[in-house]
Amino acid sequence: LFMSLSLIKSLKESKVTAKELKKRLKRRKLFFACMSHEIRNPIQSLMGSLELILPYVAKNPQNEELIEISKSCCEVVLNLVSNILDISKIHAGKMELAKSPSNPREALMKILRMCTQKAEGKKLKLDFIDSKSTPPCLLIDAHKLSQVVLNIVSNAVKFTKQGGVVVELSWNYIDEENKGESIFEEDKSMEALMNPLEEGTHHRLHQSHLRPVFGTLSYRKQDEGEEIQSARTEKMEQYRNVNVGRTGNLTIKISDTGIGIAHQNLAKLFQPFNQADATISKNYGGTGLGLWISKNIIELMQGTITVSSVQGEGSTFTICFPAKVSAESELLEDSANKINSVSALKGKKILILDDIPENTIIIKRLLEKHGIEGITCNSGQEALEIIKKSSHIDALVTDLRMPGMSGQEVIMAVRNFELEEELTPIPIIVVSAESDAGERILCLSKYGANDFLLKPIKLADLLLSLYKALMNIGPGRKRILIVEDEAVSNLFMKKTLEDNKQIVKVCENITDAKNVLD
Repeated sequence: LFMSLSLIKSLKESKVTAKELKKRLKRRKLFFACMSHEIRNPIQSLMGSLELILPYVAKNPQNEELIEISKSCCEVVLNLVSNILDISKIHAGKMELAKSPSNPREALMKILRMCTQKAEGKKLKLDFIDSKSTPPCLLIDAHKLSQVVLNIVSNAVKFTKQGGVVVELSWNYIDEENKGESIFEEDKSMEALMNPLEEGTHHRLHQSHLRPVFGTLSYRKQDEGEEIQSARTEKMEQYRNVNVGRTGNLTIKISDTGIGIAHQNLAKLFQPFNQADATISKNYGGTGLGLWISKNIIELMQGTITVSSVQGEGSTFTICFPAKVSAESELLEDSANKINSVSALKGKKILILDDIPENTIIIKRLLEKHGIEGITCNSGQEALEIIKKSSHIDALVTDLRMPGMSGQEVIMAVRNFELEEELTPIPIIVVSAESDAGERILCLSKYGANDFLLKPIKLADLLLSLYKALMNIGPGRKRILIVEDEAVSNLFMKKTLEDNKQIVKVCENITDAKNVLD
């Protein structure tokens, strides 16, 4: 009996502890969300202001340098916030990948551009060795991969006093059919024409030479004739068609000639708030979070991250993870959309909603630079009134966390108004500091938003999002006309589409359909 009572007591205590733990986790999540919101909002205004000021001060090199330093500082603060939020997601098991067709070369080159200025300031070489076998388009989370590579490359530059940093990109197929060989290797004469360097493309990165190309054509002269280019294009198409859908391992090796790491300290590297040596934080700065987060991200990609090092000679970090070859046409289509977005949006009226006036003013000014009219408001109720009274609003850009009427409530109110009045749904783009993936899914699937962008936003991303929504590219609520004389089919299609938040009109004959369209 005594043992039973003790067990019951311990169970009750454990139940209370579990309940308390749940409360603490909830409070922690709320704290991180509030912190993200409060920091990302001023950074949004600051980065937007810097972008607007830059054209006016660009004539003076010193002013331009000060602007770039300010932008870099914003990125540092933003990176720190992202790291803290990543910790929360990792502990909660809620970190997710957002895969899309991406060019791995371009992703790496973008990161290396960010580090070039610091490397040149220390007179370090920053080299990029690109394997000719790497596909031009892979289905990966380029944002998270960039986060990992940026962390390692920036550390390499920071801990290297002389010599340099080398980033190597390579690829091999997992299946046995190709055994990692490039399709180009089948034709040695073509390879001789196309590959003046034997081991892939080698780029020495300077501010003036930062454009990667496929294979090893970076040094090909333009007067070699159109026949080579035509043959290259044909080979490229064959390569893409044969390999789309196949899986391989993408390997990124980052080597430096820096201070190196003692063998006994290697195990500490991938632990949170730990650095290889206690003196590193004092001498070089840093939180000791980056590599731990990087390890979790790569493991989420079902890959590995390893390190080898010799103290006083340098270190080599190797990232390897599986990926599928994707159709490059998807990547080219997205690039074309970015180019078309500016001209297509000229003259459009965009309603901008945010409870922080500075944010609405910055977005309005950025849009006006490209001939897009911005109308600002600072409350959900005001935005709703404008939409109800005006028939000339082309899209709504809204924040989520606002006093009074929240962004979620605004979206649902707009969608209900459109349903009642049988109006064509306007695109709604959420621009928020909320980094929770669950909130993004709710906005897109339940509330009826077209896209979700995380603050601080880039103008190019906002323009592309608006363009896709206005051109009916991608998800979003649409008006659908069903022409069908069979009642049961009508009922089934109407219910299915309305359950998926679409606006549906049913006609039983062509005459009625023509009248509706007219």
